[in-house]
Amino acid sequence: MENEGEDICFLCHDWEAPADGEHDIKQLTMEVVNRLPKDVRDWLLVETCHVFVCGSGQLGQLDELHLPPREQNDGMLVVRIIFLSEQLRKEARERAAFTIVHEIAHSRCGHRIGDGLTERDCEAEADALVASWGFAIPEDRHDLSQYDT
Repeated sequence: MENEGEDICFLCHDWEAPADGEHDIKQLTMEVVNRLPKDVRDWLLVETCHVFVCGSGQLGQLDELHLPPREQNDGMLVVRIIFLSEQLRKEARERAAFTIVHEIAHSRCGHRIGDGLTERDCEAEADALVASWGFAIPEDRHDLSQYDT
């Protein structure tokens, strides 16, 4: 399969190289993207604008940045930001890969904060999409009942 890593936008300023036994999150993200079905890869890399940001905090999160149009008649440019924590370096490899693909699934599903879906529904929908793409849901995945409101 063609390596499409050069098409992935990463912001990982001042991030130290992984220690022995730790994952290189940028490399793992490229591997995850290359494992996606072709139509999903095309959507992620060509049809939409995604930026993977590496930093400190929770394991993963999706956010959006809406930029004003360059010309008066254009719509807003939406940059989808997938945050990946340095904590993923120490996670089991497939667990870290799951977190990355799970955040991509949230984006593919169009999940947005305050869009009317419950957090539990968003998590379940993202998990189902991840499984349909051929990725395993980790056995230690938290019970989705924690998202009941």
